[in-house]
Amino acid sequence: MKRIITLLLILVAVQSGYSTNWMTSFEDAQKLALVQNKLIVVDFWATWCGPCKKMDVDAWNTEEVSKLIMDGFVPLKIDIDSETAFARRYGVNSIPNIFVIDPNGEIVASDVGYKSKVNLIKYLKKYMLNTSFLNREMVSYFQNENFASTFRLAKKYMDYSLLVDDEVKNEFYTLADTYLNKSSKLVTNQPKFEEKLALLEMTIDVYRGNHKRVSRKLSKTKEEDLDAINKCDFYFLNYCISRNDEDEDQALVWLDKLKQTNNFEVYNSKINLVFNQS
Repeated sequence: MKRIITLLLILVAVQSGYSTNWMTSFEDAQKLALVQNKLIVVDFWATWCGPCKKMDVDAWNTEEVSKLIMDGFVPLKIDIDSETAFARRYGVNSIPNIFVIDPNGEIVASDVGYKSKVNLIKYLKKYMLNTSFLNREMVSYFQNENFASTFRLAKKYMDYSLLVDDEVKNEFYTLADTYLNKSSKLVTNQPKFEEKLALLEMTIDVYRGNHKRVSRKLSKTKEEDLDAINKCDFYFLNYCISRNDEDEDQALVWLDKLKQTNNFEVYNSKINLVFNQS
């Protein structure tokens, strides 16, 4: 893989200017995205598509858009007539259709229809993100997709969602949830991990502001029934719900329980991010 990535980097480096050097292989784009810590922008098109050709002239091939793409993304152009399976994978029925995907091919965002240069720049800037925070888990998942790698990537995406701008948080909550769902399909007859996944799904709901839903679920969960490895998540969730309900006394009870664990600093950092504390 290292040799392939090196060759891909050389190919990109020797091409001058800000002309968009579109890739046509998802596998190659995936490897480059992993090493460059970028998301992949996919342009689904076809040779017979008039709006696609117009968008090439008006937007994709302009200097401003080309510079933005080459600086912030790995660009992938997919002809839906020659890459039918890949197009079906994403349910592409209308073109032009733009997708932003992570290096594993999971959808971050999508938008169908012609976009002017101004609107395309605005759209792309939202997702011009450095994914180095996710790199170790991304590579691990790429090399061996199993419960452990999928679960760790889901958790990492949860943390990443707290760090990105508010306008794209929902997309990354959804990505975290996608990997959690994948994790749940890879674990069987391991109650403590099934329990952990359920608590993490509640955590995403807390991040989204779905406090009532989480409160209902927590009311059916008893602390004494939980595996020891899951109690930190339980305390954290209860603290967030109590604080949201402005029940300061109860929030302090749960905070004290968190402080007695070995992971307090980790959860305290999350508390600061959830409640926008400095």
